[in-house]
Amino acid sequence: HRDLHSFPTRRSSDLVSVDNWDNYDEARNLSAIEAASISAFYRDVAVLHHPKGPALQNDVRNYLRRIINEEFSAYNEGKVTPGSYHLLDAIHRDLVTYSPEGAVELQFYKEAVSHFNRMVELRDLRIDSVAHDGLPVVFWYAIVMGSLAIILVSFFFHMPSYQGHLFLVNCITFFTAVMVFLILAVDNPWRGTISVSP
Repeated sequence: HRDLHSFPTRRSSDLVSVDNWDNYDEARNLSAIEAASISAFYRDVAVLHHPKGPALQNDVRNYLRRIINEEFSAYNEGKVTPGSYHLLDAIHRDLVTYSPEGAVELQFYKEAVSHFNRMVELRDLRIDSVAHDGLPVVFWYAIVMGSLAIILVSFFFHMPSYQGHLFLVNCITFFTAVMVFLILAVDNPWRGTISVSP
């Protein structure tokens, strides 16, 4: 009966763990969709005539290098770098000043513009996700205090065997610590050991 007192706190920790994992999964999917849109844009501009087609492909390669080498590294430190914005601006300028030649190139040009807009949209979503992911401080207070309360209450369980009581307390402490560690590990999907990779 006494064990039921700890149920609300354990249940809350479980829900937070699942919610954190959902956030991680959404961030990973967002990164994969963004990569797919960049790849599609790269293929589309390959059809555009020289020199704009190769120049746009080179801009995309530079953009990817900036994302992989700078932006994702900064995310691990909890920072957001605006460095790749000027590369997107350069790509946008090249697109709006381009004049497609022929029906086939016009079709690929329209697809390229559509994929570029999608790239920008997904990048903004990624930046927003990086800036706002992670549990508020008040949640951490609740998790830590609730976990300590569970462990403390377990000391007052009445058991005929001291060794059995000690084993029970150690088990509760271990599983509570594991739950807090899991919440911490996936609290922000963009930084830490368990994080989204480029």
